[in-house]
Amino acid sequence: MDSAALKLSRAFGFLYEKEVKTLNAIASKLPDRAVCVNIGAGTGTSAMAILEIRPELTDTFYTVDFCESGPLGSLQGERNEFDVAKMRYPNQILGDSFEVSRRWSHGLIDYLFIDANHDREFVIRDI
Repeated sequence: MDSAALKLSRAFGFLYEKEVKTLNAIASKLPDRAVCVNIGAGTGTSAMAILEIRPELTDTFYTVDFCESGPLGSLQGERNEFDVAKMRYPNQILGDSFEVSRRWSHGLIDYLFIDANHDREFVIRDI
């Protein structure tokens, strides 16, 4: 049976199937209590690809997005798809990733996935 993240990748095309499977493989190698940060909520595909393999990391998984609502590319969009999959939400942080990083207080980051605004200046800023 297909995973929820694979179904999302096929429905929305934000990640390719191979990318979802790569994230699944990464998830299996993350340490216990790994602090994970996902910049850019999208429809939740990347977060779901990690958390469906490692649901115990939900408490230490953070999604950062500057958009609260909207059907796609927002924290609400991510919540919608996690509801469909009957999965607990990651910790969601509303804000600009650069500003969020300046006040980060959740410990050292073990895993960082950057997939937000794809304009050059924003990619460089996220990095």
